[in-house]
Amino acid sequence: IRDCVTTENEPHSAWAKKLTYEQRIFTIAEKLVVPCQMAADFGVNILLEPHGPITDTIQGLQDIMDCLGNPKSLGVNMDTGNSWLGGTDPVEMAKKFKDKIFHVHWKDLGAEWIERRGKQFGCGFSTIALGDGVIDIKGVAEVLADRKEIHASTLEIGGTADMLRKSVAYLRSCGL
Repeated sequence: IRDCVTTENEPHSAWAKKLTYEQRIFTIAEKLVVPCQMAADFGVNILLEPHGPITDTIQGLQDIMDCLGNPKSLGVNMDTGNSWLGGTDPVEMAKKFKDKIFHVHWKDLGAEWIERRGKQFGCGFSTIALGDGVIDIKGVAEVLADRKEIHASTLEIGGTADMLRKSVAYLRSCGL
């Protein structure tokens, strides 16, 4: 095992919805302290995936890392769809955290998702092939093309074998 992926989620209780930004950062970071220490002991990475109102932002991911003292064992599981849906430019997120990205969840989203951007956090699997949607998949691929430490990638696409083949071909055409 090299990497363990985790994330935050949207606050569900009335109490959690009242937390300030700083309190949310602290509660997320507090849940990661021991796992990051254990990961360091075992030589693995804890990868934080964009999947909520804090982790879908570049600033939020950075603030969590800063709160924890930027442990070497804490990295990023880049998710092109979730970061875009949360309102962030995935290319900018890839640039900012390039040295901390060890795994990528590749997904593209169609134009019907635009109205939900910045309002919904996390979307599971895409129903279209990479390159057919509104996300700059090629831009993210170009940023990460020389990142040898990416241990694995996942196509988060639910669909036909042809969609998967088309997505693989698209990533290869982007230099991956």
